[in-house]
Amino acid sequence: MRDILLKAANIIEEHTWWDGKSPNRLGERRTCIALALFEAGGWSEAHRLVAGHLGLDLSNSVFGELYRWNDTPGRTKEQVVAVLREVAEKAQSYEKVLV
Repeated sequence: MRDILLKAANIIEEHTWWDGKSPNRLGERRTCIALALFEAGGWSEAHRLVAGHLGLDLSNSVFGELYRWNDTPGRTKEQVVAVLREVAEKAQSYEKVLV
């Protein structure tokens, strides 16, 4: 799980972060937290780990909740990457809770 989270953070750092509002430029590769997690490991528990860490409503669509968090006005690429790295560092203890 940790590897998926770190890979997602790297994907966002290497590409343009998408806040859901800015226009797409031709040929530009953009990603948000939900898409980076998907690209890093498919649909996985990593999405739930991040959503739970952020205190998001897990009874709703986790993907949708992550989109909304990612697109919050004032959110920055650096904040998104920091959350992924923070959850990666805590992943082992989080995984024990999920089992």
